Amino acid sequence: MTYRIIRPIQAASAVAVTVLAALLPATGAAARPSVLQVPSQYPTIQAAVNAAYAGDTVRVAPGRYHEQVTISKNLRLFGAGRKATTVVAPDPLKPNVGDAAALIGVTGGAKVEIANLGVSGPVAHPCAEQPLHAGIFVAGGATLKLSRARVSDIVNTPVESCDHDGNGILVGSFLTGDVGHAVIDHVEVTHYTGVALTAFSAGTTVTLTDSLLDAKIDPATSVFTGGVEIGDAASAHVTRNVVIGNRCNDFEDACGPDPSVQFQAAAFEDGPGALPAADTEIAHNRFIGNDAGLYLFAFADCCRVHDNVTRDSIFYGAIVQDGDTTLDHEKIVGGPVGVIAVADLADTTATLKGVVIKGAATPTKTQDCCGFTASIVRVPGSAPVSAGAHRARPPGQAGAHAVAVTRRAG
Repeated sequence: MTYRIIRPIQAASAVAVTVLAALLPATGAAARPSVLQVPSQYPTIQAAVNAAYAGDTVRVAPGRYHEQVTISKNLRLFGAGRKATTVVAPDPLKPNVGDAAALIGVTGGAKVEIANLGVSGPVAHPCAEQPLHAGIFVAGGATLKLSRARVSDIVNTPVESCDHDGNGILVGSFLTGDVGHAVIDHVEVTHYTGVALTAFSAGTTVTLTDSLLDAKIDPATSVFTGGVEIGDAASAHVTRNVVIGNRCNDFEDACGPDPSVQFQAAAFEDGPGALPAADTEIAHNRFIGNDAGLYLFAFADCCRVHDNVTRDSIFYGAIVQDGDTTLDHEKIVGGPVGVIAVADLADTTATLKGVVIKGAATPTKTQDCCGFTASIVRVPGSAPVSAGAHRARPPGQAGAHAVAVTRRAG
């Protein structure tokens, strides 16, 4: 009898607890909204990032937000459009990724998605003060998916070359060995004084597609810009992009047409340290109005370079220097020289496989030095090849490109 009375009471209590729990507001992480709004809920983007839990979304209304943002947790950061919502360089800048100052830093192994957002300088300080290292810096093993974004005006004022600084998007670091990962799609990088996109360090990976990289630097300004630079064993897939207007205007007499003793800026070049990873591919891009379209230094056929179109280069459509390299179905239009092979640290052969050269004053050229020999080999289907003049320099002098990429490495 007692058992029959108690059991219904226990059952009823359990039902009551269940109903009460359903009626009471939730507490803890489950009670928090998964979307955090700026500025209606949080006054700054960084405040929202700090308050977010892993997996949350931060949505930013149109406006200009004068702050640096550092993200070290998994989240999504969405603006209202790459020209409507902009993270603007504050004054002063502070290092937020190691010793470097970036407008957005992604680190700490985080997996982050950013879209519909602008990132912009300039910084109202000369290079001697805290320079702007990068618009976006991905390091610490973090992964960034970046789309429909704009990175612009990554310069110090007055506009000048700041050593290792002025990069649009930096993934990994040659100086620190840091590793990062990025998938970049439909992004504009404009007006920078370093390199639009760099990737360094073994393990670093980058995919860049359908994007515009435009230096937009006054030709009279003393700077040394670059489009895409991959080195130190990083892996990259760079396809269907447009790279415009990268020039070497730094130093009074150091920039010029001679790859052995002068600097040239390029739409794509391999960086310092080890060669890019073997799976790196540079394909179906358009390179317009750069000092050189391709600058392959000690490249030694490490990667696939094919089906790019280079137009109106200031000096060369492609430079192959100190390493045997195959150019596969490249198209080069205009400019003084289509392809130059340069040997000053090693015998060098540039193999042109299905390469088309139109409108260049000199289709091909070779340049020997210091006991090494440069040659160009035509594979059937390529454009006609004509030998160029050899131009010597003092024995034992390191090529300018070797110095240039080391100076600019991130």
